[in-house]
Amino acid sequence: MADDPVPVQTGDHPEVPTDGAGEDTPRKWRGSSRRYLLERLKEAGRDDLIEAVESRRISARAAAVGMGWLREYEPASPDNSRTRRRQFEITNVFGGTRPSHVAVLQELWLGPNSNEGSLFRSREELREAWERNRGEVMAEWGCNGRRPAAWYEFEAPSDLHDDYDRERSQLYERGLLGIDEAARVEADWRADFDRAQTCFRTDAERRRFYREIDLPDSLRKQWEAERRRRARKDPPAGGAGI
Repeated sequence: MADDPVPVQTGDHPEVPTDGAGEDTPRKWRGSSRRYLLERLKEAGRDDLIEAVESRRISARAAAVGMGWLREYEPASPDNSRTRRRQFEITNVFGGTRPSHVAVLQELWLGPNSNEGSLFRSREELREAWERNRGEVMAEWGCNGRRPAAWYEFEAPSDLHDDYDRERSQLYERGLLGIDEAARVEADWRADFDRAQTCFRTDAERRRFYREIDLPDSLRKQWEAERRRRARKDPPAGGAGI
């Protein structure tokens, strides 16, 4: 049985292999049935794959694909979290490199899928992935006053929480940005602050805008004080206040 080729199924009517006794004598199980594939794995001495199938880490078909006995189906949604997790388990079981590098980077950036969970089976696996890919993830998403989810998980101060709306101001005020990064972010805020002086007519409108751009209170107070000092030194024509 172990020497018989397993046909690749195509269409709705897969070929049924025979046991060599004649074309009309079907084998007991189909070429891709779970029982048949487990029997082949047993004959091949792959108890590790049998254990992975029985523990539902991978399917019997996935094990057969990994052994080269069957052709992999093209997933309808290759970016689906379940597909990525299945690929992760298959390559992990066969000792290959972890699949879908993009999917791993995405989870390190954004965190696990809220509906389908993490690609990783443990926090230790997540930590290992972070250590392997930290440089690439930080170069792509750890800039401009932002930090990836894995940074918050493993490197952020314990009392700092991932709050996207206030992320840049929190990182800035706590000194967690690099010198050049902080300077770039501050320059962006300063340009927006100066623009607000002419785009809005009231202080209330400006304050609302400052909240929208996540302007740190320390910078807002500093720059408003500078404007008041300039206004006192060089008041507008006609004596009108700022």
